Amino acid sequence: EATAAAVAALGQICRFHWGALDGRGGDYVLMFLNGLPLWDDLDLAGSTHELLMEFVHEGHADLKNHGRQICGIFIDIYGRETSTDELNQAIQNLFTQLGEERLRQMRPPFSDRQLKRIEKISRDAQKFAS
Repeated sequence: EATAAAVAALGQICRFHWGALDGRGGDYVLMFLNGLPLWDDLDLAGSTHELLMEFVHEGHADLKNHGRQICGIFIDIYGRETSTDELNQAIQNLFTQLGEERLRQMRPPFSDRQLKRIEKISRDAQKFAS
């Protein structure tokens, strides 16, 4: 749980104190990304994964080349205790925007299990849109 707390705190520092990071914010936001997903601390997991989605929505420059890793995190947490209803909806929206075919073409490729979860996310998004 100490690691989860450190990752969550690092994400908060990157989000709210970017200017104080002396130009090293990009290094820290990548450390934050590499610490995800959080599995052990359910109290921190949802809000910390939501923070990652905030970075994505903002088009955070330091995360642009890590789309495959970010999508993998969202695939793994979707619909689980480590996500939230709001985050699940945001994941559905993001994956709808990206398109299932584009997700399938990401490299390195997703595992069969992850591809099945992408299909589930797409089905859930279609149900919600109906």
